[in-house]
Amino acid sequence: MRLLADDGARGEALRVYEVLARALRDDLGVEPTPKTAALRATLVRPAPVAPMAPAPPIVAASEGVPVSGASPTETRGNLPAALTSFVGRGRELAAVEHALGQGPAACRPLTVTGIGGAGKTRLALRVADGLRQAYPDGTWLVELAALADPARVPGAIAAALGVREEPHRPPLATLADSLRQRRLLLLLDNCEHLVAACAGAATALLQACPDLQILATSREQLGMAGETVWQLPPLAVPHPPTPHSCFPHPPTPSPSWGEGERDGPHPPTPSLSRGEGEASFLPSPAAGRGAGGEGSRGEGWLDEVAEVEAVRLFVERARASRPDFILTERNAEAVAHICRQLDGLPLAIELAAARLGALSVHDLAARLDNRFRMLSTGNRAALLRHRTLRGVLDWSYDLLSPAEGALLRRLAVFAGGWTLHAAELVCAEGVAEADDVVLLLSALVDKSLVGAPADGREERDGRDGREEPAPRYRLLETVRQYARERLVESGEARAVEQRHAAAYLALAERAAPELIGPRQQGWLDILERDHDNLRAALAWASARGEHELSLRLAAALWRFWSIRGYESGGRVWLDATLSAPFPPAAGERWMTARATALNADA
Repeated sequence: MRLLADDGARGEALRVYEVLARALRDDLGVEPTPKTAALRATLVRPAPVAPMAPAPPIVAASEGVPVSGASPTETRGNLPAALTSFVGRGRELAAVEHALGQGPAACRPLTVTGIGGAGKTRLALRVADGLRQAYPDGTWLVELAALADPARVPGAIAAALGVREEPHRPPLATLADSLRQRRLLLLLDNCEHLVAACAGAATALLQACPDLQILATSREQLGMAGETVWQLPPLAVPHPPTPHSCFPHPPTPSPSWGEGERDGPHPPTPSLSRGEGEASFLPSPAAGRGAGGEGSRGEGWLDEVAEVEAVRLFVERARASRPDFILTERNAEAVAHICRQLDGLPLAIELAAARLGALSVHDLAARLDNRFRMLSTGNRAALLRHRTLRGVLDWSYDLLSPAEGALLRRLAVFAGGWTLHAAELVCAEGVAEADDVVLLLSALVDKSLVGAPADGREERDGRDGREEPAPRYRLLETVRQYARERLVESGEARAVEQRHAAAYLALAERAAPELIGPRQQGWLDILERDHDNLRAALAWASARGEHELSLRLAAALWRFWSIRGYESGGRVWLDATLSAPFPPAAGERWMTARATALNADA
């Protein structure tokens, strides 16, 4: 009881006393000792709200001049000291600091959202530390990651602030009385599993305390009135060395593939990166000099790579494992590849850099196809769900509803992005009505698992033969690989991939006659945007022995390949599909597709 009372949980201490007293009376027929009764009497006496220390003078952040009379170096709060350097995020720091710096009149609650491992906590702590002087009553961290009971959120806030609970009084009322005249910043960290409770507590405190500001971190927004939301993207990564992924050759199916082991290969999927379409990527490296040689990079290329945020973080953390590590022309592309493969996620990059104690950069880069196994050792002091890349995604996945989880794992079949219409065609069966897919997809966007299209970057598809706005969605490659594992585990992989292949066959065959008409350019652009999905469908059909589907798809695409410069790779596909076994009962569609493919291959 004394420990609970000293920790500010007076109400909980009294409940312990009542349980003890009842047990003594019922089981032993005795009363609590005078010492225990005296402790209870102390607890039931109303405790005055613990006044915070007199507010220290603060310094105006923009002017650097004291605005009240005492030493400007005195600050209050409980922010932990950083154990590692903070790298990058200049734009995000400036934006969040500016929003909070406008004061309670303009910004009360601000929530930093983003996928797990994006660095929300580090950013929020950095912001709070930088704004210490603006809050005379302190900047206070409330760590919620380990809290399971939503009812304990007010108590966690009170404990962090050192405000003692009062018997028979709601903790929020005690908190409101304590903070009513205070000017402070409250940092609620890791709210995603307690969203409703955090929103309720924050709303109550903000309504009662006019000078309070709240900074929260969560994988989804709290959904409260007046909330400012800042979506934290991954770190910027270097540009790939070529603007397009290689045209994959038809796979050679292996007779050892079993159901649930491998459901057909997919072409590499371009990773989602910060501010796609903005200047987050480096320009492509200059072309090599000399025929047949590796060539050399353009002048200043290494310096440009070294300044990219993801690369800077990797190099900083690599030096913890290998103090002599430096970025050179020999290892820069391998480092850039690692950062791209890991989608610029800070946690993943830090886990990868820690592997350099045993691996070379090139060995590490070659093994990231199995990233969840490679990046399985992290900070032992962290919670399990914050320690490894798989732990982070397991935590996010486990917070989803069954329907949201089913949609996420099914979205793994898409390569290079998809439209809402495509998701309805491929993913709805057995999960939701097609019209409800948009609600589930929006929930995954809100929970930072699906990348939403940026404003003003609408694309078009050919739904029902018409061109209409069609925003495209994407998964980070790390999330796609995780969702792919979940899809295989569920036993749904083959059925979902069958629907995916059928949907893109329908798109290709709808586009084929348009490629010789007045709408050619629009349909060429539609096929270009879904080229990764079309190639994934071809690869799956070839690997699974779906010869009619692969032949029809290759025949429908040959003109697109020819016009857009994919002719050599397309011819490989045509040859492969034409050499497939001729079915005993070939139908009219087979014969027509074969004739088209033979004409294209001539």
